[in-house]
Amino acid sequence: MKRILLAILTVLTLVSCGDNHFATWRGFNDKWYDDYRANGVGQDAEVIRTEILPSGVIIESYHDGFGAIPKAAKDPVTGKSSEVYVCMEGHLVDGSLFLMRGTTSYSVSDLIPGLCEAFKLMRQGSHWKVTVPYSMGYDSEGSSSSSEQNIFNVPPYSVLIFDIELIDVTNY
Repeated sequence: MKRILLAILTVLTLVSCGDNHFATWRGFNDKWYDDYRANGVGQDAEVIRTEILPSGVIIESYHDGFGAIPKAAKDPVTGKSSEVYVCMEGHLVDGSLFLMRGTTSYSVSDLIPGLCEAFKLMRQGSHWKVTVPYSMGYDSEGSSSSSEQNIFNVPPYSVLIFDIELIDVTNY
Protein backbone atom coordinates (compact mmCIF):
# COMPACT_ATOMS: atom_id res chain seq x y z
CA MET A 1 0.00 0.00 0.00
CA LYS A 2 2.87 2.36 0.82
CA ARG A 3 4.40 1.73 -2.62
CA ILE A 4 1.11 2.59 -4.32
CA LEU A 5 0.76 5.80 -2.33
CA LEU A 6 4.40 6.70 -3.09
CA ALA A 7 3.81 6.06 -6.80
CA ILE A 8 0.68 8.21 -6.83
CA LEU A 9 2.42 10.98 -4.91
CA THR A 10 5.45 10.89 -7.25
CA VAL A 11 3.25 11.04 -10.34
CA LEU A 12 1.05 13.82 -8.96
CA THR A 13 4.12 15.85 -8.06
CA LEU A 14 5.62 15.41 -11.53
CA VAL A 15 2.37 16.09 -13.35
CA SER A 16 1.77 19.29 -11.41
CA CYS A 17 5.29 20.61 -12.06
CA GLY A 18 5.13 21.33 -15.79
CA ASP A 19 7.57 20.70 -18.63
CA ASN A 20 10.64 22.23 -16.93
CA HIS A 21 10.53 19.61 -14.20
CA PHE A 22 10.07 16.84 -16.75
CA ALA A 23 13.51 17.79 -18.08
CA THR A 24 14.93 16.73 -14.71
CA TRP A 25 12.90 13.50 -14.78
CA ARG A 26 14.02 12.87 -18.37
CA GLY A 27 17.68 13.37 -17.39
CA PHE A 28 17.25 11.01 -14.44
CA ASN A 29 15.72 8.35 -16.70
CA ASP A 30 18.39 8.83 -19.39
CA LYS A 31 21.18 8.41 -16.84
CA TRP A 32 19.53 5.40 -15.19
CA TYR A 33 18.98 3.67 -18.56
CA ASP A 34 22.52 4.36 -19.78
CA ASP A 35 24.04 3.12 -16.50
CA TYR A 36 21.83 0.03 -16.45
CA ARG A 37 22.57 -0.79 -20.08
CA ALA A 38 26.33 -0.42 -19.46
CA ASN A 39 26.62 -2.05 -16.05
CA GLY A 40 23.40 -3.63 -14.81
CA VAL A 41 22.05 -5.86 -17.55
CA GLY A 42 22.30 -9.52 -16.61
CA GLN A 43 23.63 -8.89 -13.10
CA ASP A 44 20.70 -10.74 -11.51
CA ALA A 45 21.91 -14.27 -10.73
CA GLU A 46 18.55 -15.71 -11.84
CA VAL A 47 18.85 -14.31 -15.38
CA ILE A 48 19.78 -17.02 -17.89
CA ARG A 49 19.93 -14.89 -21.05
CA THR A 50 20.05 -11.20 -21.96
CA GLU A 51 19.43 -9.39 -25.20
CA ILE A 52 19.44 -5.71 -26.12
CA LEU A 53 17.29 -5.10 -29.18
CA PRO A 54 18.23 -2.43 -31.75
CA SER A 55 15.40 -0.25 -30.42
CA GLY A 56 17.01 -0.27 -26.97
CA VAL A 57 14.49 -2.64 -25.38
CA ILE A 58 16.35 -4.85 -22.90
CA ILE A 59 15.23 -8.44 -22.39
CA GLU A 60 16.45 -10.43 -19.41
CA SER A 61 15.13 -13.98 -19.34
CA TYR A 62 14.52 -15.93 -16.15
CA HIS A 63 12.99 -18.77 -18.15
CA ASP A 64 12.42 -19.28 -21.87
CA GLY A 65 9.22 -21.17 -22.67
CA PHE A 66 8.56 -23.57 -25.52
CA GLY A 67 5.05 -22.54 -26.58
CA ALA A 68 3.54 -20.29 -29.22
CA ILE A 69 5.02 -16.91 -30.14
CA PRO A 70 2.52 -14.01 -30.36
CA LYS A 71 2.11 -12.00 -33.56
CA ALA A 72 1.79 -8.24 -33.39
CA ALA A 73 0.50 -7.78 -36.91
CA LYS A 74 -3.25 -7.94 -37.37
CA ASP A 75 -4.65 -10.91 -39.29
CA PRO A 76 -5.97 -9.68 -42.67
CA VAL A 77 -9.15 -11.77 -42.33
CA THR A 78 -10.09 -11.24 -38.68
CA GLY A 79 -8.35 -7.90 -38.15
CA LYS A 80 -6.96 -9.17 -34.85
CA SER A 81 -3.43 -9.62 -33.56
CA SER A 82 -2.49 -12.27 -31.03
CA GLU A 83 -4.00 -12.06 -27.57
CA VAL A 84 -1.64 -12.71 -24.68
CA TYR A 85 -2.70 -13.78 -21.21
CA VAL A 86 0.01 -12.64 -18.82
CA CYS A 87 0.93 -12.19 -15.20
CA MET A 88 2.66 -8.83 -15.28
CA GLU A 89 3.92 -6.01 -13.07
CA GLY A 90 5.38 -2.66 -14.11
CA HIS A 91 7.41 -0.05 -12.27
CA LEU A 92 9.41 3.08 -12.95
CA VAL A 93 13.17 3.43 -12.36
CA ASP A 94 12.53 5.03 -8.95
CA GLY A 95 10.63 1.90 -7.88
CA SER A 96 7.15 3.45 -8.22
CA LEU A 97 4.60 0.85 -9.23
CA PHE A 98 2.39 1.81 -12.19
CA LEU A 99 1.00 -1.64 -13.05
CA MET A 100 0.04 -3.84 -10.14
CA ARG A 101 0.96 -7.53 -10.46
CA GLY A 102 -1.95 -9.45 -11.83
CA THR A 103 -3.15 -11.66 -14.61
CA THR A 104 -4.89 -10.11 -17.57
CA SER A 105 -5.05 -10.36 -21.34
CA TYR A 106 -3.99 -7.86 -23.99
CA SER A 107 -4.12 -7.62 -27.75
CA VAL A 108 -0.44 -7.37 -28.72
CA SER A 109 -1.09 -4.70 -31.35
CA ASP A 110 -2.64 -2.42 -28.69
CA LEU A 111 0.46 -2.37 -26.47
CA ILE A 112 3.25 0.21 -26.35
CA PRO A 113 5.89 -0.40 -29.07
CA GLY A 114 8.51 -1.77 -26.65
CA LEU A 115 6.19 -4.46 -25.26
CA CYS A 116 4.91 -5.28 -28.73
CA GLU A 117 8.50 -5.83 -29.84
CA ALA A 118 9.28 -8.03 -26.83
CA PHE A 119 6.16 -10.16 -27.17
CA LYS A 120 7.02 -10.92 -30.83
CA LEU A 121 10.10 -12.76 -29.47
CA MET A 122 8.61 -14.30 -26.32
CA ARG A 123 7.36 -17.87 -26.26
CA GLN A 124 4.42 -19.01 -24.19
CA GLY A 125 5.71 -20.17 -20.79
CA SER A 126 8.52 -17.58 -20.66
CA HIS A 127 9.30 -15.32 -17.69
CA TRP A 128 11.17 -12.15 -18.64
CA LYS A 129 12.17 -8.81 -17.27
CA VAL A 130 11.68 -6.23 -20.04
CA THR A 131 13.14 -2.73 -19.74
CA VAL A 132 11.58 -0.29 -22.18
CA PRO A 133 13.29 3.05 -22.95
CA TYR A 134 10.84 5.93 -22.96
CA SER A 135 11.13 6.28 -26.74
CA MET A 136 9.52 2.82 -27.03
CA GLY A 137 7.03 3.45 -24.21
CA TYR A 138 4.89 6.50 -23.57
CA ASP A 139 7.66 8.90 -24.76
CA SER A 140 6.95 12.59 -24.14
CA GLU A 141 3.21 12.04 -23.69
CA GLY A 142 3.14 9.86 -20.58
CA SER A 143 -0.05 7.88 -19.94
CA SER A 144 -3.32 8.64 -18.28
CA SER A 145 -4.85 6.58 -15.51
CA SER A 146 -6.96 3.54 -16.30
CA SER A 147 -8.72 2.01 -13.31
CA GLU A 148 -9.89 -0.86 -15.52
CA GLN A 149 -6.36 -2.27 -15.75
CA ASN A 150 -4.89 -0.83 -12.50
CA ILE A 151 -2.57 1.48 -14.42
CA PHE A 152 -1.61 4.75 -12.76
CA ASN A 153 -0.33 7.83 -14.56
CA VAL A 154 3.12 7.37 -16.05
CA PRO A 155 5.09 10.61 -16.35
CA PRO A 156 6.54 11.61 -19.73
CA TYR A 157 10.08 10.33 -20.46
CA SER A 158 9.72 7.31 -18.15
CA VAL A 159 11.81 4.17 -18.61
CA LEU A 160 9.46 1.26 -17.88
CA ILE A 161 10.46 -2.01 -16.23
CA PHE A 162 8.14 -4.99 -16.61
CA ASP A 163 8.21 -8.42 -15.01
CA ILE A 164 6.23 -10.62 -17.42
CA GLU A 165 5.13 -14.25 -17.37
CA LEU A 166 3.50 -15.24 -20.67
CA ILE A 167 0.82 -17.74 -19.68
CA ASP A 168 -1.12 -18.21 -22.89
CA VAL A 169 -1.30 -17.00 -26.50
CA THR A 170 -4.31 -17.04 -28.84
CA ASN A 171 -4.50 -16.11 -32.54
CA TYR A 172 -0.91 -17.05 -33.23
